Amino acid sequence: MSLRTLLITIGFWLMVVVALGYWRMYYAWHLGNAVIFFLHSLPLLVLGLALILILETLFSRSKS
Repeated sequence: MSLRTLLITIGFWLMVVVALGYWRMYYAWHLGNAVIFFLHSLPLLVLGLALILILETLFSRSKS
């Protein structure tokens, strides 16, 4: 996997996480429980990023 592909993937992932985090924190703030994003959603999103990077690495190796 090239460095450019890695940076694009991580950049896109960060945009999605920030958008989702803002949306979840906004509504959680009104519900009085803003910590739920950091304890539940953020670890799942980090695992999702790890899975995406692993799959990209496997597919880029199989094409070479």
